[in-house]
Amino acid sequence: RTQLQAVALLIQHGYYFSAVKVVYSDHELLAATLEELRLVVAQNMDEDNWEVAVQSWHWQAADKELFVRQFQELKIIAYYREVRQQLRALRGQGAGALVRVEREMMLKVITDFQAQVAEAQDTAHGAGGEDGAQQDARARLRAEAEARAEEERQRKAAVRAQIQEERMRKERLAAEARERARMDLEAKRMERENLVAARKAKDEAAAAARAEAVARAAEEARAKAQRPPDTQPHLSRIEEEGGSRGSSAAASREASAAALHGKPAKGASPLPSKEASKVASSRHGSRAPSTEPSHVGKEASAASVHKEAS
Repeated sequence: RTQLQAVALLIQHGYYFSAVKVVYSDHELLAATLEELRLVVAQNMDEDNWEVAVQSWHWQAADKELFVRQFQELKIIAYYREVRQQLRALRGQGAGALVRVEREMMLKVITDFQAQVAEAQDTAHGAGGEDGAQQDARARLRAEAEARAEEERQRKAAVRAQIQEERMRKERLAAEARERARMDLEAKRMERENLVAARKAKDEAAAAARAEAVARAAEEARAKAQRPPDTQPHLSRIEEEGGSRGSSAAASREASAAALHGKPAKGASPLPSKEASKVASSRHGSRAPSTEPSHVGKEASAASVHKEAS
């Protein structure tokens, strides 16, 4: 019973060859152990996913090297050692291929070993025959080996499901990252388009304002050019008023001169004879004639000067 427990622990932790060595001297236990190992090794033999194949294979490196040294004279072991160096250099899928080679090698050795043990058992049974206790022990060992093999199958199925779930999670995260990157690019593109549109609208508004200002200035200049001049009549009136003032002043001066010399002014009617004689007599009176103009002449001269000044 203790040996069976030790064998179960060794197989569970990947020490396959060590488990065989524990029961090597007992043909019954050895046969049961080899059968259990055959079931364990044969599982996932045809697995196409190299990641699942690697995860489900737990043969410990130390136990593996011990096995290779023990059976190094076999051709299959020599083939394995040669192929192992080539596949290790490949990594990745090379690791999956190496697992398959190790399974095939182990399965071949176990099958040959089972044949030898069965032959030895037949020889022993022919000599003395089996009793009922030995048959019960063999059946019990076989049942336990099958139960452990079923547990191993379930464990490997769980590992496969876990690997598949992890792969789907990574793919989902990658898809989400790609979608976020696409949305960021789209947002940046829309932002650039909005900036370009705003700049274009601003430039168009400025151009429209400049065009409107130019048109307004041109309209004002055209209206100013078409407006009739209003300064010419004013100047004509000033000149007419100035001419009339000059004519009045000239007439006043001529009237003053005519009064001084007794001559009628230009354009004026001559004085009557009586009035002329009065003027002459007064001019040749006892007093000397005054050299200053008369009172009427002074007033006329003052009026003429006032008009010219105005």
